[in-house]
Formats: sequence, C-alpha cells, structure tokens
Amino acid sequence: MAKSTKENLGVIECNACGVFANIRRRANGQKLLYIACPNCGNDQRSGAAQQAKLEKVISTETQQSQAIQSERQEVLNHNPAHDEWAPKTEQINSEIGAKLDDSEQRITSGVTEDSNSAEHGKSGVWGWLGLAVVGVIAIATGARLQSS
Repeated sequence: MAKSTKENLGVIECNACGVFANIRRRANGQKLLYIACPNCGNDQRSGAAQQAKLEKVISTETQQSQAIQSERQEVLNHNPAHDEWAPKTEQINSEIGAKLDDSEQRITSGVTEDSNSAEHGKSGVWGWLGLAVVGVIAIATGARLQSS
C-alpha cells in the first residue's frame, strides 16, 4: 500500500482498536475530515456529529501547540536577573567568560604557561618508566619459559 502524503491535522484515539490515529482532510469536493488508523484503515464518516468531533480535536490541538510555542519563545527570550537562579548552562557560560578574561590578562602580562604543566610532565616520565619495567619483566620471564 502506498504511503499517503496527506497532512496530519491532529491525533485521536481510534474507536475500533484504541491506538492513536491521524486526522486528515479529504482532497475531494467537500474536503471532509477523516480518521486514518494504521490498524483499521480510514474512517470516512461524513455525519455532522463526527465532523464536529474531529473539528473540536483539531482546534484544541492547534490552541495547545500555539500555547506551547509561545511558552518556548518566552523561555528563550528570558534574561535572568543577577540574583536570580539560572540553569547550569548559563552559569557555565558566565564562568567561561570569566576564564577567558583571566587568560587575556595572563597573556598581556607575559605569563603563558600553566602552573601545573611541570607536574604533568613528571607523571608522564613515571608512566613510561613503569611501562619499561613491565616490558623488561615480561621479556625476562618469556626467556626462561622458552629455555626450559
């Protein structure tokens, strides 16, 4: 069966099987609404009560989606006051800004190296030394096993 390219106008519970079905508009002369259920097929009843029920579902969903969109826009446009709690991402952004200002000051003052960089170099040497010791032990034990 070919996949329909009709626009889904809303969602309603199917009267027959209970799954969620799409509400669509027919493209013929009267452009009536119908239910397109994935299990049962199309319910194309054209009675006044059925059409009114489907129109009500569509208008309710449209109002809800518009309300959600406006709430999202308000959240995106919200600029918190200095003493107001802000989500972690905004706090992180302000901390990054502070760190960038600090690094600019260190560059202009001539300090460009991290104070912990010398400590990181020492731990790297110990890591390589430990790896070399393990390698020597493995070679020595392997040589004994081969000779016996």
